[in-house]
Amino acid sequence: MSIIINNLEIIEDGSKLAFNLETAEGFNITSLLLWKMDDFKDYSLAKNLTYKLQQINNKEVFIITAAEVDLSTFEDVYFIEVDSNEEDDNGCSSCLQPTLGITYNLSKYYQCLLGYFFEANDANKPCKTCHDVNTKPEIISINLLIEMVETSIQLGYYTQAINMIKKLKKLCHLKKCNNCPPINCSSCSKFKIY
Repeated sequence: MSIIINNLEIIEDGSKLAFNLETAEGFNITSLLLWKMDDFKDYSLAKNLTYKLQQINNKEVFIITAAEVDLSTFEDVYFIEVDSNEEDDNGCSSCLQPTLGITYNLSKYYQCLLGYFFEANDANKPCKTCHDVNTKPEIISINLLIEMVETSIQLGYYTQAINMIKKLKKLCHLKKCNNCPPINCSSCSKFKIY
């Protein structure tokens, strides 16, 4: 069966991270590591969340706060690595690969995209031709980068996704959205399991 990540979700406006993990019946989840995107796979920088595991049965469901892992909020991309004591067909409990889970929240980049879009389509601005609408290169670049981050994550190109988020940060740092309503979400993320 290996490990199933039923849910790995950034919730409550990025203040919490929800976990719902499961392994085969009769076994327990034995370790859980968390990385921010800039620390991914650097084991010396991983946040060890194994202390959250109750190991009563094969399921683990819990929530951590950003403060528990010395963050102000969960944003961008987070990776987890989950391991269990489940045995393979030969009875080996150390032969199965850990499961990788990824969750991400790109809402601030969507808000940035809206800021550029609203500015380019301001009804009060004089327009030379109808072709002037939506022609800001930042709109196209940000939109494509967001789509490519999600596609890269879906296809397992984590380093490329991280690099594109860094480009998004640079583009969005240049402009604040003045007309965008705040984004408040109870569930702010998507997740992927590998």
